[in-house]
Amino acid sequence: AITTDSIVREYGAGNGALTGSASVLRNGDVINVTGSTSADANSNVGVYPIEPVINDSAGRFSNYIVSTNKGNVTVTNSNMNVSMNSINTKNRCKILKK
Repeated sequence: AITTDSIVREYGAGNGALTGSASVLRNGDVINVTGSTSADANSNVGVYPIEPVINDSAGRFSNYIVSTNKGNVTVTNSNMNVSMNSINTKNRCKILKK
């Protein structure tokens, strides 16, 4: 099975490395799996699939019947800090008397 690992991150953050794995390999075969997604730091809150990217430098992949377990990038809300500065309004307004 080819599996891409899911990640959860806040809006505005980068994805970091998208990793994966290949299981039930035979004869010492090495097949490396990473991931690719449309999600980037500008992506809105939501869930984005991670597609597997397979590196099979020895050409062993065709020897397998492959099932795929796709992970997701889940983009969550980012915290926003709002601060208000207080101002002294004393003596800033004049009241006009008639």
